[in-house]
Amino acid sequence: FRSGLKVCFVWLDISEELARERTAGRAGHFMPSSLVQSQLDIAEAPEHALVLDAARPLRALLGETLRFLGATTD
Repeated sequence: FRSGLKVCFVWLDISEELARERTAGRAGHFMPSSLVQSQLDIAEAPEHALVLDAARPLRALLGETLRFLGATTD
């Protein structure tokens, strides 16, 4: 997948409890919270990825991601 490309991966690490809470709160979303565990069972973090805790505030996740990519927040 990465062959010949400059690709960076960001992996949001999320607990089953938080993922269920978030999916349950999405009205009309295609993925029911009943599928969360099966998705977490098969998920594999990519090598050399920035791994972030999905429970952190969005602004913090964005800032860390931009720093990882070498971008500025200005």
